[in-house]
Amino acid sequence: VQVTLAILTGVATLILGVYNINKTFFSKGPGELSARVLSDGAPVASARVELYDEENTLESAGETSGDGTYVRKGIESGRYIAKFSKRGFDPVAVTVRVPARKTAEIEVEMRALPGTPASAAGGSGIRGALEEVGASWIKQLGKPKAESEAKQN
Repeated sequence: VQVTLAILTGVATLILGVYNINKTFFSKGPGELSARVLSDGAPVASARVELYDEENTLESAGETSGDGTYVRKGIESGRYIAKFSKRGFDPVAVTVRVPARKTAEIEVEMRALPGTPASAAGGSGIRGALEEVGASWIKQLGKPKAESEAKQN
């Protein structure tokens, strides 16, 4: 009876040990997405980022930082569609696989629409916004004084 009890206890301990090892080392667990958004090599700041799961349910949303990067931690592993958009740029959608307990790194190139000021990619916004509403005088900033005065006369 004691031998049988010892064997059963040993088997139970072995099963629980295998279960814990399996759970610890082979579990899915959350991963991370790291994206860099560029336009002609320049970072695109304040681009909207939306992450959809395979059922097309919005999982998370945010914006790129000033250097064009977006990081989202704690994402369940799996396949996602990442959508990137910003006024003045063609939207981009890419499929990305987020691995368990690792980082999926992607680089996205957004194409500026014709007439989009170059400053729109960098996100400073002020100069681009003034140019966009027709403040032609802003275009003279940074040009030599003689050239600016000649155009005004």
